[in-house]
Parts: sequence; C-alpha cells; structure tokens
Amino acid sequence: MVNTKVTSLVSIITFVFIFFVELSESQKLAPALYVFGDSNVDVGNNNKLDISAKTNYLPYGIDFPGATPGRPTNGYNIADFFASETNTLAPALYVFGDSTVDVGNNNNFDTISKANFSPYGIDFDDGATGRPTNGYNMADVIALSLGLNIPPAIRSVDFKSYDCDHGFNYASSSSGILPDTGTNMKGVMSLGEQTDMFNKTVHEFLRPRMKNPTDLKNHLSKSIFFLVTGSNDFTINFLMSKNRTNSDRFNFSKHLVQKYATQLQKLYYLGARKFVVFEVEAMGCSPSAVLKAFPNNPNKCVDDLNNLAKNYNTLLNQILQQLVSNFKGAAVIVGKNYDFTYQMAQNPARFGKLILD
Repeated sequence: MVNTKVTSLVSIITFVFIFFVELSESQKLAPALYVFGDSNVDVGNNNKLDISAKTNYLPYGIDFPGATPGRPTNGYNIADFFASETNTLAPALYVFGDSTVDVGNNNNFDTISKANFSPYGIDFDDGATGRPTNGYNMADVIALSLGLNIPPAIRSVDFKSYDCDHGFNYASSSSGILPDTGTNMKGVMSLGEQTDMFNKTVHEFLRPRMKNPTDLKNHLSKSIFFLVTGSNDFTINFLMSKNRTNSDRFNFSKHLVQKYATQLQKLYYLGARKFVVFEVEAMGCSPSAVLKAFPNNPNKCVDDLNNLAKNYNTLLNQILQQLVSNFKGAAVIVGKNYDFTYQMAQNPARFGKLILD
C-alpha cells in the first residue's frame, strides 16, 4: 500500500516569507519602531522622576480620556502615528477561488465537490472541515501570519450574530472564473457569485459595523484580497472538448483573463485596493494529467498542458499590469503558482516527503 503524505509546511512557509517580503517592500512596513529623542516624542519616561521635565498632569493629555500619560501634547505624538501605521499589515483577509483555498462553502450541498469527510482534515483534532487538505490551507496560514482570525466560510456565517471583521472566505471547490465552470455540480459558486457575496457582505455586514463611510473605506483599502482561480476553467471546461486548435486556446485564454479583470474591477469599485492574484499552476504536472499521459513515467509532465498554462499566465500578468496602471491606488502581488508547482513536481524532495508503508 502506498500512503502519500505531502508535507507542505515548508512550501507554505516559503510562500508566506516571500509574500511578506513583497508586501513589506510595497508598503514600506516594518516589524517594530524604536523611538529616541526629546519631548517631541516622549511618552512618559520621566513620569516617576522628581523633576520638572515631565508632563503627566493637566492640561497635557486632554485628548486621552481619563489619563495624562506623560506626552507634552494634547494626544498622540508623531511617533505614535508612525507606530499605528506599522502596527498591522492588514485589518482583514478576503479569500476567493476554488478548492485550493476552500474551507467548506460547499459542505451543505449534495455534491461531489466537497471534502467534509475523512481522510480530509486528519491534522485537525475535530477532523474534516471542508478543506480538501490534511489541515490548514495556504489562505489560512496567511491569515494567521497576519495576526488575523482564519476567515470562515461565508456560507456558514450568520451576519446577525457574527462579531469579527477579519475577513471571510468565499472560495468554492470546482468553481472557476466563468459562470459555466462546475455548474453541473450543485452548490458551486463561480467567481462572479463569490464577488456578489462580497458585495452583500459590504452592505449587510461591514457597513453597519463601521462608524462612518471613511472607516469602511479605510478597512477595505487596507484589507488584502486573495484570489486563486482559473485552473478549473481549463480542466473541467475548455479541455473537456476535443480537437481544440491553437487559435481556440489563445482566444479562450484571452476571454478568460478579460472575465477575470471584470471581477477584479468589481472588487475595486467596492473598495478593494490590495490584491494577491495567483497564476494557474503547471497543469501538465498534476497527478491526474501525468497518470493519463505517462502511466509508466510519473516524473514527466505534459508539455502541451503546461504551455497552455504559461500562455494564460502571460496574458494574466499583462492585464494585471494594465489594472494597476489604470486604477488609482491598486496594488497587485502575483503568486507565481506555475513556477512553484512545476518545481514541486520536478524536485519533490525539496518540498516534502513521500512515505511508503
């Protein structure tokens, strides 16, 4: 019996490290702020000394309710403001996509596109959650690394009783960018339906919680929008039809990235500004593709499928550059999923272990 256990923690940590390096560089953030100087940035270091050079009494601190902390100001000083800006990378993480980041949105439907049963979830004490993984997925790890609660499946949330604004997960297994991808399976939400759900979240959950429109705008503009989708549009849609020409492939990829751009623009108009968008993986290196094409040589990849993925990713990167240029304040980090999965297939020992028993 072959028991293949993919130890993906190293690969996830590697991505998280790269993710934060790029995010920090794009926003000039820092893990800590060390302050030195005089009264301009003093926050009370002289308070317990019997000297006149301290300000822990009125009228100093009148903007702090019930306290005079020792700042020679009405309220916060300039260093405090710098600290507040570097305090958190993002107030929330909003996740969209397919089974790569699904946390159980399809659980309550009579469909094969769900994973709320064993052996899924074997690393969780309570077992399967709906993630098609042993334990946490990539988006979960990112959320925890940001210091946020893990975004729950949006379909499991009752807005009337839920009390956390760290984000939600809208991902749906077997879904794609196009509305007709995965529609033969019950409960699957296309990317368009997921962004519709986010629109509902903004109006029915976030807007009532925020004190004013400015707070809502700040929350959305500082949050991270994490998208992993597109592969299913090829594997369970376009490639299901035979005799596709090179022209068909290019036109489909072009159509797909245009539809993707429409959904990203929709999120932008709702307030999103920071996007993490993943390329499609090396589809020709997936176990199912390799087994079908090379049953006796599992170390090969299907070049035809990989070329299709690379061409799509080229178009995707081009349109993402256009979005950044055309939409003020938008920032995009591209997840190099193709390179990552290709290297994983070519040199699996770098990323995990194959355990035979």
